[in-house]
Amino acid sequence: MRNQGKVTNWNDKKGYGFVKPCGGGDQAFVHIKSFERGARRPLDGDLRSL
Repeated sequence: MRNQGKVTNWNDKKGYGFVKPCGGGDQAFVHIKSFERGARRPLDGDLRSL
């Protein structure tokens, strides 16, 4: 099962940001490689699966 969360702070130039889990808990650091290959690049406010 994949985790889902909301992108809260994304730095596209550096290829990383933070995601707040939908189920609650602390936000997590994520790198662009954590997202599915070929998917649209993340934007602040996106709801994404990791």
